[in-house]
Amino acid sequence: MDGYGDPYKDFMRDLAFASRSMRTCFDLRLKRHDLTLARGRILLYLASAERPMSQAELTMLLEVEHSTAVRLFDSLEQIGYITRLPSASDRRAKDIALTEKGRPVAATVQRVIDEMRDDVLRGIDPADLAIADRVLNQVTRNLTGLAAAQPEAEPVS
Repeated sequence: MDGYGDPYKDFMRDLAFASRSMRTCFDLRLKRHDLTLARGRILLYLASAERPMSQAELTMLLEVEHSTAVRLFDSLEQIGYITRLPSASDRRAKDIALTEKGRPVAATVQRVIDEMRDDVLRGIDPADLAIADRVLNQVTRNLTGLAAAQPEAEPVS
């Protein structure tokens, strides 16, 4: 996607476009399995966790509002892929665990990710990927620093 001539503007435009395109493609592939990207991410987090995770932990990882996360958890619990358990550390909180029914679905999500990675990166030289990885890591560090330097947002009334 060339065109503007300013490599900084081109990179930011292309990065945003690639991010949106990747999410769209993941959603389309997961839709074949009656999942969304958000639901698939929850299953992957739980599959890789060594213990049940708290709702708060998962909500933070998903980077969504609490109410959105609760709706996602409710829907996954309703179809039997996750279960809510009393928290071992806080009797007011709930932990979430993957069920036996959810394990093969999480494995399917991982397989979709692996296939997508292979499809997306096919034909790209590993040396070019290493350069892109270094650049993206620096972009991430810069963004993290910018976010940390921002004052807390005021609630919208």
